[in-house]
Amino acid sequence: MVRRSIVLTCVACLWGCPDSLGGRVGGGGPTGLLGPTDLAGAPQGGSEIALTWVDHATVETGYRLEVNAGPFDTPAMLDVRFLPADAASFLYPAAPNSTYYFRVVAVTTTLESDPSNVVALTTPDVPPKPGGLTARAVGATFISLSWQDVAKETSYVIERLSPGTTEWIDVATVGADITAVTVGGLEADTEYGHRVIARNADGRSVPSDPAFALTLTGAMTYHTLQLDRDAGRFTSLVLAPDGTEHLSHHDVAATDLLYSTRARTGTPATSVVDMGPTSHENIGGDGTSIVLDPSGFGHIVAHDLTRQALRYASNTSGRWVTIPLEEGSVGAKPRLARTGLNGALHVVYQFTPAGAPPFLRHAVKDPGVPWVMTNLPVAIDPAAVHSVAIDPTGKPHVLAAPASGGLVHCVRSPVWTVETIPLPSGLSKVDYTSMTIDDAGVVTALFHETSSRGLYTATKVGGAWFVEAVDRPDGLDPGAYCALALTPGGSRLHAASFEPIQGGVRYSRKDPGGSWTLRLIAAGAAVGSHVALAVEPTGVVHIAYRNDADKSMRIAVGAP
Repeated sequence: MVRRSIVLTCVACLWGCPDSLGGRVGGGGPTGLLGPTDLAGAPQGGSEIALTWVDHATVETGYRLEVNAGPFDTPAMLDVRFLPADAASFLYPAAPNSTYYFRVVAVTTTLESDPSNVVALTTPDVPPKPGGLTARAVGATFISLSWQDVAKETSYVIERLSPGTTEWIDVATVGADITAVTVGGLEADTEYGHRVIARNADGRSVPSDPAFALTLTGAMTYHTLQLDRDAGRFTSLVLAPDGTEHLSHHDVAATDLLYSTRARTGTPATSVVDMGPTSHENIGGDGTSIVLDPSGFGHIVAHDLTRQALRYASNTSGRWVTIPLEEGSVGAKPRLARTGLNGALHVVYQFTPAGAPPFLRHAVKDPGVPWVMTNLPVAIDPAAVHSVAIDPTGKPHVLAAPASGGLVHCVRSPVWTVETIPLPSGLSKVDYTSMTIDDAGVVTALFHETSSRGLYTATKVGGAWFVEAVDRPDGLDPGAYCALALTPGGSRLHAASFEPIQGGVRYSRKDPGGSWTLRLIAAGAAVGSHVALAVEPTGVVHIAYRNDADKSMRIAVGAP
């Protein structure tokens, strides 16, 4: 206690050290350094005390709030808080069933005023403030809450803040030692705030910090592809003109490359595309990608993890035929795109030469000619996921996360050029990307930034990049497996991603000149990874994702 008193006294001297703590230097302050008056306070539950006073000073640089457990003639000070100039209130953190003495002094860098009146306050013996509150949607009309248990409570009260309101309303009560409840009666596609108050015979605690959750959307229908396989990883999705879904994905247990189709009516069908040259290789275990040609035939690329090779498959002959495109430390995270001008296929994938950092390679196949491979002039982070898109003139564009951090945009015209996308301060580490290019050639990049735990877009307009937050909720981390798409022939942007902290698939859409509208597509701790997204010309959205609980792929369809 003696050492604490000395430290507090020395800190206080930095704000104008008195002859005795709380007194005046030289017997009085300068004109304008008048002491505060009418100090008053009121406990708010047992964990906070709201203090107010009248500010008379005009030249103060701040206020010193002094706190003691007894009268101020005792030798040890319990606490000292330094507050800004013109302060006239403070919410002091307290403990239940405790007595505090307060006084306030106006200070400059060298002088201080007379202290205010002393006020003594005792907090009620109510439970402490509950902590650790989390909120999680479990349906379109239900949210599940959980929190940490506190002492001395006889019950808990749950309060709700509805959208567009400012008043917290009691909605449920549970007994002592209960630390979880599911509340209902909610509306779909709506974000609600909840907080918890512990209660006993002496009163209510200070409310917990609020937790917010968005309810599940009511705009989607859900389909499960029960494949009797450990499927749905590294999924790629494309739509035929009639809305039939075509998907490439990975069978984890059998280590095979799979192809699935699902029409609007009928039973989904799945077949094995590639088991490798000896039927024992791991094909597609870190990425698959699919496109359709105008005749409706599929083209798929996948990585052979066993042989470290890039493989290509197509069913233009009526059955799936697979060939190796390149071997030798190549093929990781392949991404496939097709140009609408001449039907050329473009693949971008990782290459890790011996003794050198990894970089990206580009393979292109124009109709009737062999594949041609070139290197992109940028060293990449091998853990990050790159993306590729084709502009209206047929040029391939690539997003990549360099080994040094940040995000780069690469264009082949006719040689590869690289530009760094300028990210705002605090955004540096990118791990997932996706991109679109509209009919006017405007490039939009979608990316997940790890340090800020948010999903962002970067759009290039008039030669300049504009970065915007898409989804960045407190306490969550949306953006894994992010996918971006445009409504074909339109201008609405659609983004979907996995949120790993609570689980679930989050979706956002944006019209030109508007703001992002957020929807929760799927919820659950084991739901939502390996997201893939495609959009019909009518605006109907198809989102494929994995359910880790039953190792299946699910598809949500609708207009959220």
